Amino acid sequence: MPATQFIRITSAFSLVGAVNVTLEFALNDRGQPVICGELHLRATAQCQRCLETAHFELNSVLAHEVEDEYRTKSDTGNTLFDLAAFIEDECILTFPISAMHPAGACIPPGDPALIAGGGPNPFDVLTSLRQNER
Repeated sequence: MPATQFIRITSAFSLVGAVNVTLEFALNDRGQPVICGELHLRATAQCQRCLETAHFELNSVLAHEVEDEYRTKSDTGNTLFDLAAFIEDECILTFPISAMHPAGACIPPGDPALIAGGGPNPFDVLTSLRQNER
């Protein structure tokens, strides 16, 4: 599916290429429609740690009973399924909660001495105030 179809995803991530989706449709033992399959996508986003571009290659296995939120009735009385919304929701669930490079792969911006824990502790002032109370 083309990346331009996923408006909610493209507000936070930049999709690289198309979203590749393989789906199988069936009925479970209760007669409810189910969808099984896989999705594969590549995306970029700004790393929340170093503010540089982070690249993601995401894969997900799907196995869901079709929920009512994706089904609507047409004018003719047939039940329609919003496949694009379903796939976009599954893609969103595949993304990391916070876009970051793997631990240790980037350095946050700022003063290296402060990041490494060097320099004065701003809370040392509180210790001196506490000693003055005694």
